[in-house]
Amino acid sequence: MRRKERTIGPDIRLDPADCAEQGGSFPVRVTGVGVVAAITVSGLAQEDDHGMIVGVLG
Repeated sequence: MRRKERTIGPDIRLDPADCAEQGGSFPVRVTGVGVVAAITVSGLAQEDDHGMIVGVLG
């Protein structure tokens, strides 16, 4: 979202009181199908959450 200069709120129709920008989740996409799932890890620093997912899938 930072690269696209977007924020939670009017840009993506989410209430900032209900959501937070964190790095521990990303979609699973299948070519020709689209998004079929989301992988989420929470409890570590957000970079570590994301890194855990990348490590497991790698």
